Amino acid sequence: MLAGAHINVQETYPVLVALRSWKQHVSGKWLTVCADTTTTVSVINKGTSRTTQTMYWLREMFWPSAFNNFHRTAR
Repeated sequence: MLAGAHINVQETYPVLVALRSWKQHVSGKWLTVCADTTTTVSVINKGTSRTTQTMYWLREMFWPSAFNNFHRTAR
């Protein structure tokens, strides 16, 4: 699935997986995600991307943060 994807897409996916796994445990917290590329940081912080798949994942990241009351930023 991710083998042929751009590196920015590949770096966004693990953030989604982590939020899916830990959403109940981070309620009321502020999460800081560390990423290698400035594009990935920008995508996570702004919540928008030109890539359809990344936008789908960003929406999936939004809802757990809204329902479980936590914030995420990237550096």
